[in-house]
Amino acid sequence: ENGLLEHIKEVSEYLQKKLNDLQNTYSEIKNISCKGLACSIELKNEETYQIVMKACKENYLIVGRGANHKIVLRPPYVMKKEHVDKVIDVLEKAIGKMER
Repeated sequence: ENGLLEHIKEVSEYLQKKLNDLQNTYSEIKNISCKGLACSIELKNEETYQIVMKACKENYLIVGRGANHKIVLRPPYVMKKEHVDKVIDVLEKAIGKMER
């Protein structure tokens, strides 16, 4: 095998840890839900949701829209930890503006 399943497991655990750390830091994040690399980030209100969605767009981060102020991540299986770090950086900068 080419180690794809092991890679997905490793990167998905890293992504989930980083998202949970973000949730523990910022009260604007209501809930994090992940299954493998597919994750949703539920934000507390529409204002935060719109700001984060705008930041994602401005930083060329393609995310999905979910109900109840959810941002949906569905990255490709070849995503690497450095890509996770970029995603977290965009989210953190956007949410951090709300917490000031």
